[in-house]
Order: sequence, then structure tokens, then C-alpha cells
Amino acid sequence: MKPAIKSTISRRGFVQTGSAALVASSPLFGCAQPASNDADVIVVGAGLAGLYAAMLLEESGLSVLVLEGNTRLGGRVYTKYQTPQLVDVGGQEIGAYYARTLDVVDQLGLELIPQTLTPKYEYVIDGQAYTLEEWAASERNPLQGQERQTPPNALSSLYRPEENPFKTADTWFAEGLGEYDISYGDFLRSRNMSEDALDLISSPYGSTPPDRLSWLYVLRSQWLAMSRPPRTGEPAFYNLAGGMQTLPQAMAKSLKGDVLLDHFVQSVRQEPDYAQVQCENGKSFQAGRILFAIPPTILRSVQFEPGLPALQNRAIQELPFRHLTGVYFSIEDAYWDLDGRPPFQWTNGPLGSVMRWVNADGNYVWVNLGGQNNPLVHKKSDNEIIASVEQELYRTRPSMKGSLRPIGVHSWSKNRFSLGALPYRGPGQITQTEAALAAPFGRLHFAGDHTSVLVTGMEGAMESGERAAFEIMDI
Repeated sequence: MKPAIKSTISRRGFVQTGSAALVASSPLFGCAQPASNDADVIVVGAGLAGLYAAMLLEESGLSVLVLEGNTRLGGRVYTKYQTPQLVDVGGQEIGAYYARTLDVVDQLGLELIPQTLTPKYEYVIDGQAYTLEEWAASERNPLQGQERQTPPNALSSLYRPEENPFKTADTWFAEGLGEYDISYGDFLRSRNMSEDALDLISSPYGSTPPDRLSWLYVLRSQWLAMSRPPRTGEPAFYNLAGGMQTLPQAMAKSLKGDVLLDHFVQSVRQEPDYAQVQCENGKSFQAGRILFAIPPTILRSVQFEPGLPALQNRAIQELPFRHLTGVYFSIEDAYWDLDGRPPFQWTNGPLGSVMRWVNADGNYVWVNLGGQNNPLVHKKSDNEIIASVEQELYRTRPSMKGSLRPIGVHSWSKNRFSLGALPYRGPGQITQTEAALAAPFGRLHFAGDHTSVLVTGMEGAMESGERAAFEIMDI
């Protein structure tokens, strides 16, 4: 089943958007190459951004070498567990509006599987489980008025502005929006959100607390969600037969040039006619252009000669990433049928969120241990993490005991090739450093979902790879 959707953005139009427009002022402009170059372009990182950029660069006639530090492809798209059932621990779904992603899926002949599950939640607040109706009527609920009747995970939706200042996707870079680049928590207080509601959504075990988020970043996220036209009769999300890992694997297989795993890039040196990278394994490679498509959490460890411009270095060093450790269980029995309660949980306690997830291979439970306290999880072994999660799950949801079987644990925060799960923006970061984050520097270019403008997630990674590839093509 293939949704009828195509990317309409033009190459020339894209490179004039955002930080890509800074390429003309880049030093060492030009692409003179000595005969000893290993490729026209070296792409560092074999996630979606790097692989898509490599595909586009090869289509334009350039030779490409991809270097990946990990021993697998895909970056944060990862199908980790194949038994007892397939589990995607990263890149869990393809949105129906992911034009580039869907085009590549179609081009490579992969099979889309519609995702039909509609999340329904119960709420575990201060250790006590409630349906929404039970929470609204509970004497332990300190909220008042409309807040009391609202799902805890949707409280902030009550305080959206009457008019979003975003008018187009590239408003992200528009002047005059500095007044919105403040703490989202301060905005919510200015709209009279109660302190009890703020405390509830600021749990250190959940998503990023409002005080750590830029309101401008939230406005952009809201605009992206609301700007999509309504869809009727089509799924909102898709999985891939064989797991999401099949996408980066097929992308890499389609390339003419080499994709070398276990080549962790430690440093890069720019010369007048080429740039050279040095890998952890002692090997070095050179090309006319280097495209870094790795998370800023990893980019921080790369030694640049000459050093990056001060503002760009600051942007890379300071960009925050959300922590995330996932714990996965196969479902032996439908616990939601046993107790008649919703299968998903939102909590303000140590479990964060508990989701009955569905992919092409069936159902499983995904416990999302996120938030500020996630680093505490890193000190435990996988078996210790599973034991503590099981204890809390079965205490708040007795029907799960005997209905679940542990599959495993995956921490994006502990993984040396990601050191985090998802980028976000703190107060002031957009107006101060955003434009410098992905600006080309000499023979160096930068991609990754943290540099996307038009969309987020997997499609944001593809968008960024497209933008960086067009920068290079247009030199």
C-alpha cells in the first residue's frame, strides 16, 4: 500500500532556505581535487541523512565514500530484536507525510505496512492508576476547571496561542521572532496554567520539562502538526515489512561507492585542495568535500583543523538531546482485555510512558524510560533495569504479570554513536545559534535531523541530507 504523495521542493529552492544560504560565503570555495582523493565526497555517518545524501550525490555523478563508526547501518533507525519477535528500537514509524522517505521506500521496492493502532491511555499519577474519568473525579486530583477534565499528557494544549506566528516552515529563521524564544514554562505561566499542572507535566521521568524548552521550538512543532491537511481513509503511519532496519540497508545496497563500517572519524583537516579525515582504526581518507551526518553529541568529539567558527562550535556543543532508554516485552496475553483498561500508560513516575506498540511483526510493550533521571538508569545492568521495570509495572497494573515476557533493553543515551535520542531547543538557542548549526565551513558540510527545517524525525533526517547534498552539487 503506497500513499499518493511526492516531494515537491525544488533543488534550487531548498538551498536558499535557512543556513544552506550561507554556502556562498564559505572559505576554501571550490572543489579542486588531487588524483589521490578516495572520492569526490566522503559522507561521515550511515544513518538516513548520510545515506540519502550519498544517493543524491551519486545520482548527480559524484563519487561517494560513506564512513560509519558503528558496526551496523542506520544510525537511530534500528531493528534490534528479531526473536521472539521483531522489535524496532529506533525509527519506529514512517509518517504518511514523509514524502522523501516514502519515495525512497517506493524506489527501493520495500513493503509498507499500515499502522492501525489508536493509543488509549490510563494515567499513573503518584503511583496510583486512573482512567481519564477516574482522574477527573478523584479527590487526589489538585487541578481545577478545564485542566481537571483534560488528559495529563495534553494539558499544554489548553494554552496554545490564538494565532501561531509561524506562517511557513522556514519561519524558523525569520527575523522578529526573538520574543518567542523564551522558556515555554514562562509562557504557560503567562497564560495562567496552574502550578499543579506545571508540576504534573514537568516530571523528571517524562519528556523535557517546559522550563527547558524554547517556546519558539514548541510553536514550530505545533505549526508542523497543524499544517498537515486532514487525511481520510488512509493510515497516519506505516511500518516496514522486515523491520525499519530494511530501509537503511536497502539505501546502502543501492550505492555504487563503498560503505565502510567500524570507521569512527576522530579528526578532519582541511587543505587548500582537499580535506582529510582520520579514523579511530588508524585509516585516513581524503576527498574534495566532507559531509558530516552524525549527531552533534558525537560531532563534539571530532577534532577540526582549522577549528570551526566560534558560533557554530557553540551551537554544536550546546544543542541538548533527550535521554531515552527503552525496555521491551513480548505480549503473551492481552492484559487490556483482562482488566478492561486502556493498553497505554502515561505516568509521572519512574516508568515514563508505557506503550502497547505494533509493527509489521505484531504487538509488544515498549516502556520509555526518559527524562532528566534517565542517566540514573545507566548505572544499572540490563537485568537490573528489567527487574525494576517489572516490579513497578506489575504493582500498578497487576494484569501485566504473566502477560508479558522481557525481550531486552536499549539505551540511546549510553550508545557511544548517539549519546542521546532526540534533539530539542532550549530558551534562547534558536535566535542565538540556530543559523550557524548547519552552515558549511570550507570543504565541510553538515546534516542530520537536528538541522532540518521543514519537518522532523526520519523525514527531517532525509530533508537535511537532501539540503547538504544540494549544497555540494551547486558548488
